[in-house]
Amino acid sequence: MKNYFAFFAVIITLAFAPNIMAQENEPVQVQIVQSKVILTLNEETHDFGTIPEGPNAACEFEVKNTGTEPLVIYSVTASCGCTVPTYSKEPVMPGQTTKIKVLYRTIGRLGPFTKSVNISSNASNGESKIIYIKGTVQNKQ
Repeated sequence: MKNYFAFFAVIITLAFAPNIMAQENEPVQVQIVQSKVILTLNEETHDFGTIPEGPNAACEFEVKNTGTEPLVIYSVTASCGCTVPTYSKEPVMPGQTTKIKVLYRTIGRLGPFTKSVNISSNASNGESKIIYIKGTVQNKQ
């Protein structure tokens, strides 16, 4: 993914800055500036295993800013209404962590499930990151 962004940066630079084009047999010098915001997760998928129908299932994903600039989480959205994420709107300073809490409503949802949660941020390692919850809801007996 990083190579894709580097290639894209070179193409944009060449398209909008024709003055950097070299004369014949002269090398072209292009500077690629890397963003300094890096979102790192403790896990990308949380497996609840087998859980009873009725009580909500909840977990937390730890998000760490391993970059050198503040990480801003713009939004965290679930793939459906049975999954409810919550997160802090405060910027995450370099070296600091925050939590994304994900609640899964089990009532009326028997059987296996896999749900996705999309994290939109200013991170340089991908503007959007997807995390997952999964498990199996069983009838209480």
